[in-house]
Amino acid sequence: MLLFTVRFELHNAQSEDYDRLHEEMEKFHFKKTIKSNNGKIYELPTAEYNIIIDEKPEKILDNAYQAAINTGKSASVLVTPSAGRYWINLPEV
Repeated sequence: MLLFTVRFELHNAQSEDYDRLHEEMEKFHFKKTIKSNNGKIYELPTAEYNIIIDEKPEKILDNAYQAAINTGKSASVLVTPSAGRYWINLPEV
């Protein structure tokens, strides 16, 4: 399984557009949380998502972009494969 981080910017968006993005991303199995090595779960920053899946980055990008389009907004999307991630001050869920 591969780890990916997906980051969005919805153009000319309001907060409710990001709520809609979250609903759409869930349909493609993207999560707004990240799990640490000790099993604790943390909330990711706004418009950032996590997915662990056995897919090519291009497929992840296609799915994420489709979710963005489903909000009715145009978007910039960045998909980053990860071999490990580090963070500080993310809120624990």
